[in-house]
Amino acid sequence: MILNKWRRFRPHAASVITAPSAQATIDLGGIWHCAFPYDSRIETGGYAKVFSDPRAAWAIERLGGVSGADILELGPLEAGHTYMLDRAGAKRIVAIEALKSAYLKCLIAKEVLDIKSAQFLLGNFVPWIENERRRFDVIWASGVLYHMVEPLKLLELISTRTDKLYLWTHFYRDDAVPSYVKVRNVSFAGTTIPQYERPYFMTGRRTFCGGVFSGRAWLRRSDILKALEILGFKRVEIAFEDPAGKMGPSFALVAQKI
Repeated sequence: MILNKWRRFRPHAASVITAPSAQATIDLGGIWHCAFPYDSRIETGGYAKVFSDPRAAWAIERLGGVSGADILELGPLEAGHTYMLDRAGAKRIVAIEALKSAYLKCLIAKEVLDIKSAQFLLGNFVPWIENERRRFDVIWASGVLYHMVEPLKLLELISTRTDKLYLWTHFYRDDAVPSYVKVRNVSFAGTTIPQYERPYFMTGRRTFCGGVFSGRAWLRRSDILKALEILGFKRVEIAFEDPAGKMGPSFALVAQKI
């Protein structure tokens, strides 16, 4: 009845004319990559089931749970794993996202899904870790290593701030590095490890969800494991390995120093 009274006026494009709803809030974020939890009753979202990711559930179990844990999450994207960590009982989650559009979606997801334990920060997590001296019970790094310009440096920084790491990443198979990528040998803890540099394409697309710079460097599978061992992560468990993935080989791992 109230809307009928004002029908002679057109709705303002910058406003929402309907009653508040979770769906209206989600729609504010534009195109989403991740599908929301089934019980949230949110009809639209993305395609990736990150809010119910079996890789994350496996990692939480292998870490012995995260109840009461202080967690640093690198690159939360749209807060799917943040949601799972919160529901698993994390005490505090500092989640750092560099993509502006993804950061806004994290704030939307936090509000809509009531993610109480999370603090989302906008920016590059590499200099943040360099300057932040606190330690964390767990560092959560899903889908970020292969977007790094210096992936070995990131692993080294992580090792100074935690004894427990969850990592999901793409890699090059030891016997299948493409001939067209540029190799740069990096000195690392008294040894030399190759990094394979490759540019991004179509970074201007609205759906881009890559790294901070115009390129990134991948590591070989064996070199990721070698670096973790050098850094003191003696206990490494691997799962969800996909050697023939559409976007490249990948695996999930939980690495612990104890």
